[in-house]
Amino acid sequence: MFLPQEMTHVALVVPENEVLPITELLSEQGIFHHVDSTHLCPEADRGVADRWHQEASACSALAQRIRDLLGKLGADEGEPRPGIQDLPVIDVAVASSAVDDLEEQIMERTQSLGLDLDGLLRAGISEDPVESIGSTGTDLSEVLGLHHMIALLGSMPTNGIERLRSSLKNIPFVLETLGRSERHSIVLLAAPRNSADVLRRAARSAYLNPLREDQDYRKMPPEIAAIIRAKVQRSQQAPTRNRGEIEGLFDEQATQLRDLLWRVEMRASITETIAHYGRRRSAYLVLGWLPTGNLDSLTRRIEQASDKVSIVTETSERHNSDPRVPTTLRNPKGLDAFEKLVLNYGRPRYGEIDPTPLVALTFPLIFGIMFGDVGQGLLLALVGGYLFTRPVQKGLASLGSLILACGVAATLFGAIYGSVFGMEEVIRPLWIHPMEGILDILVFAVAVGAVVLNIGLVCSVFNARLAHDWSSMVFGPKGIAGIALYWSLIGLAVSALVPTISLPLGSSGIALIAGVAALGILFGDVLGNVITGRRPLVVGSLGTHLIKKALELFETLLSFFSNTLSYVRMGAFAVAHGGLSAVMFILAEVASPAHGVLYWIVVALGNIVIVGFEGLIVGIQTLRLEYYEFFSKFFRAGGTEYKPLRLFPRTDNEATS
Repeated sequence: MFLPQEMTHVALVVPENEVLPITELLSEQGIFHHVDSTHLCPEADRGVADRWHQEASACSALAQRIRDLLGKLGADEGEPRPGIQDLPVIDVAVASSAVDDLEEQIMERTQSLGLDLDGLLRAGISEDPVESIGSTGTDLSEVLGLHHMIALLGSMPTNGIERLRSSLKNIPFVLETLGRSERHSIVLLAAPRNSADVLRRAARSAYLNPLREDQDYRKMPPEIAAIIRAKVQRSQQAPTRNRGEIEGLFDEQATQLRDLLWRVEMRASITETIAHYGRRRSAYLVLGWLPTGNLDSLTRRIEQASDKVSIVTETSERHNSDPRVPTTLRNPKGLDAFEKLVLNYGRPRYGEIDPTPLVALTFPLIFGIMFGDVGQGLLLALVGGYLFTRPVQKGLASLGSLILACGVAATLFGAIYGSVFGMEEVIRPLWIHPMEGILDILVFAVAVGAVVLNIGLVCSVFNARLAHDWSSMVFGPKGIAGIALYWSLIGLAVSALVPTISLPLGSSGIALIAGVAALGILFGDVLGNVITGRRPLVVGSLGTHLIKKALELFETLLSFFSNTLSYVRMGAFAVAHGGLSAVMFILAEVASPAHGVLYWIVVALGNIVIVGFEGLIVGIQTLRLEYYEFFSKFFRAGGTEYKPLRLFPRTDNEATS
């Protein structure tokens, strides 16, 4: 749980005639993290990669066309039906022809029913920004009526506009966007008549669906918008019998379109992946990573699929700490919120500890110390529990678990402080009221901070152990020498401030440990080179090296002091929380000295303000202590996210987000 999953590097050499089925197999497994290998074959024919990129773009454009047609039929995309991934990889030309046939069937059927659905089905009126046409001041009759020009007015996917411009760069043309939405745009495309063939081919490849060329559309844009709206209204006023027959037809066609959509999505995903393979002559180089536990099963599947694929594997050692090795975290479901806090700071590298479980322990602890109150903590816990079990919005479940944990911690510390909705006379404190023991609270906060920082230093030692960095592990400022120096300095401070306390080794013994630890840090690089046998022992002059290490030691002492004192804010906020509650009761007393209804209204509103406003501030301060004081001791971050190939990347991402 504390370490990312062990990963194995895989290299495949795949014959050209088997690259499609092998890539489909890798995507189907959902465990292979692909790495771009084109840079390893710089002499390869870039035309091959460009061909795969073009095919992927054509698949994406065709998928958008299918989505638009489904939208016009009033159908959604749905989810890939079971077993569709077992169908052969579809060719984009075959899929495009199938879409043409389906669209033609729909048009023929609707026309036979006596309905004018040209505007609805061909121009995408249900989704296109028709209203924005009316705000365009261009007189389309001036363009559509020119004899020496060919002009097309129609609808097309918005993401294909730039591609259309690029394909027409060799001829003079005009491309005007009359209406635009996120998915669909209505455009006017014009070029000289001697370039008509080029224009029409480019328009078809960009899936521009022209409006019917008649006099209705040779008008000003506001009139065109009115004409289109009228056509839609007439279609909606069709007899109920015909409308029911059309809906049944649409259901049948929508099922076929959905299957085509997901098969085209599969083809797009596979071809885009192949475009990032390295290629030499007639073989492709496929590089990637997968969890070591899945290596044997994937190897067997590949060997069963083909005996011509060469497989080379290498398990990555933890001590490599290579940020390019993808990391997949293995935390229980209940720690999602704390994992997101960690990922917001950075992804753990392959060779270091995942701090998520530690954050799950320390974050609520720090929050509870600063915001201790039984009543307000229970209120937070109830809100968090509600968001966790019944999220009102996607993504709030993890936030609910975080609020729930903080609320429980605040409730526990509320019992320790003896505070219930700011009232300190309802229950007896298990320890002390913060306002009555300010010094004790501040000392307690520093002690907790010292323990938290020490946990971070221990994690630093463990990370150095994983990386086989023995010098940093033993003699580093964040290694064993640093821990010894930190605790010996705390011991010296305690013996000086509280002479009555008798420490086991005495002041002189603790001072000796501090001196030895400081010397270890000062000469750490030299001692590390002696142990590991590296030469030279000192890079550069010895004097420069000692000055550099002395400055490093001084910086270490300052960071120990400042980081520890930063945790004083925990006690300060605990005291401030009690003071704010006291102010709330003073205001309530002023509003109603007799403790009437107004008194309790002020108390209730005050508690709401404290829970909302102060709770937010305390949460921010807790996050700051985690990021800047705790993480700085051991967490480098900078890792790569594990993103395995999928047949349907979009739906998989949505499912996991």
